[in-house]
Amino acid sequence: MFGGNPKASFISLLLILSLIPQSCYDPADFSPTQEQIRRAVDYLISHYNPELQLIYESEQRGEHFLVEEYPELSGKLYFNNTYWIYSDNLFAYLALEPFSPYHSQKIKQKYDQLVLKVGLSNLFEVVMGKNIPDTIKTAKNYYYGNFNNCYIFYERHDQDDYEDLENYGDLCLYKALDLFFAGCKKGAEEWLYKAYSKFDGKGVYDKATEVNGYYANYKLALLLYTSRVLGLRIPAYEEIERKLWSMQLSNGGICALADLEGNPTGAANCETTSLTLMVYNERLIAKLNPHNHGLDWCESPFEFLKWVGVTLLVIAFLPFIFKEFLKHYGRYDRIYVS
Repeated sequence: MFGGNPKASFISLLLILSLIPQSCYDPADFSPTQEQIRRAVDYLISHYNPELQLIYESEQRGEHFLVEEYPELSGKLYFNNTYWIYSDNLFAYLALEPFSPYHSQKIKQKYDQLVLKVGLSNLFEVVMGKNIPDTIKTAKNYYYGNFNNCYIFYERHDQDDYEDLENYGDLCLYKALDLFFAGCKKGAEEWLYKAYSKFDGKGVYDKATEVNGYYANYKLALLLYTSRVLGLRIPAYEEIERKLWSMQLSNGGICALADLEGNPTGAANCETTSLTLMVYNERLIAKLNPHNHGLDWCESPFEFLKWVGVTLLVIAFLPFIFKEFLKHYGRYDRIYVS
């Protein structure tokens, strides 16, 4: 098989082994520095309002886009006095759990109080393992109230059914989480991969990107988070993680948007920064998936078949390689010839 040359046999085995996809987490892979994480945490805390016990949306300048829906708030509503019950402050208290327990608990207390009054979002709570409707609906923004010129809103998914759910990267990931918690791991992986297939090296290019002309960076964070909760290591995990943290601005926040060249544009916000930090909430992830002992690789079916094929080849070739080595060291005749 190898021409009686044990050295060639050994080299051939190494070549075969090199084709096998790597499935284990490599500590040398990219990860944010403690300084980067600290700055992101500080960004969130700097936007915390102790009276409301909530974090405002963003430091972005200019009048808030919600003025179009609520014209009576024109001249009053800005990004730095707009507070979202969800998704922003739900994500914020989960993000801050391991890094600032005090602020996390304060925000959670307020969040729980408000949810008792306004109800659930029918979507965002799936990130902490809560059940959501099987059919994801389109959203509507609701105005909760004005508190000393601080305006509280929430986004509930309670309108029409999505007919093209698979075209939106974030909705694919929320669907993946919902299926995973319902015990449908195969379906969860399929929806995760639908979202992953939209990553083009610059961001998650989905229908929203096509319509709006920019990438929403929170989808990169949600992709990493979902991958970690499911225990499936998507092939470009480190590339996505590196891209996400390249969006960190000088104030520590993660820029909410990127242009079509993949460059950060505009300001950071609570949602994107919180989701980014949630990727590193080890206790939360372990709670949601107690059987997850680390990230495994998640490839397409073709990659899986390649892995199986290469493994079978290695198994098939091992006896021949062993035989050649025995011949070389003069023990083959003594073992196999009576």
